[in-house]
Amino acid sequence: MSLGNEILAVCTRGLLRAIDGRGVDRAALLREAGLHEESLDPDSWLPIERHLRLGQAISAALPGQNLGLQTGAPIFSDPRGALGYSLRQSQSHQRALKNFSSYIATVHRAIRIVLLSEGRGTSVLLEMAPEMEAVGHCAEALFAAWVAMSRHLTNSAWRPLEVMFVHQPFAETSEHRALFGCPVSFGCRQNRLLLSESDASLEIAAVTHEFESTLGHAVEYAGALLRADSAAARSLGELWKRLRTAPLDVRDGTEDSSSAGVTARVALGRALLGRSGVFVHEVAYVLGFQGMPAFEEAFRKHFGLAPVELRSAS
Repeated sequence: MSLGNEILAVCTRGLLRAIDGRGVDRAALLREAGLHEESLDPDSWLPIERHLRLGQAISAALPGQNLGLQTGAPIFSDPRGALGYSLRQSQSHQRALKNFSSYIATVHRAIRIVLLSEGRGTSVLLEMAPEMEAVGHCAEALFAAWVAMSRHLTNSAWRPLEVMFVHQPFAETSEHRALFGCPVSFGCRQNRLLLSESDASLEIAAVTHEFESTLGHAVEYAGALLRADSAAARSLGELWKRLRTAPLDVRDGTEDSSSAGVTARVALGRALLGRSGVFVHEVAYVLGFQGMPAFEEAFRKHFGLAPVELRSAS
């Protein structure tokens, strides 16, 4: 599947949040990028060019810094919502990385994370639209985010075997070596991070996550919606069991695609949107849909309105 040229505004909002408190004028940066606060609804798609213009404006306001490294972890961190829950339920570093890759595929049409097994471990490759790859900060942010997040999840100080970037460095590279703790190369053929087999198998401790309670309340409401449909109600019970059982793989390919299964999934989506303030992209992600368009199509077919309309009205 070819890459596109859009990004969800939730990522742009994360970029702005990552530079809060650094003495830059948020309103001025938005103006320079041709954006405004009203255009940053988390479930709205933005042209990637606008997102990159914002990043370039930030770079100009904070010159000589490795902003990708510095903003990667704050953009994603260990979030409270659907992403954070799925990562905590992943049970292992490797599966969490797979779930994170699925999340990036949900919120980003200009970047794809590809995981490949090789002799020394797992290669994490970033396939990027040309304009994204040329900027460079984006690749640094994604690798930095995952290293920081996964160290938190695994409660370890694991290190990649190597990190490679297509772009040339923006500033002093000692910051890269300090963060990754391994050889870091620039001007390479691919954006690539190599993860050893032992580090990929690191365990993620099962701890209580607040999103499970959010899901539980939504399941109760969805059950009321499906009271007259016994087959869909059974599918909802099976879905709820899968979502709260570790290890969780949000796109494991076993989602119930029967009529009853899809009805259960969109009913749970409706409950999450209408009762909990969860965003559309989070619902599409955690319920295993292959992107927002697939969820939106199924939702509109069942309820006659776009999911963002229900979220906005709640």
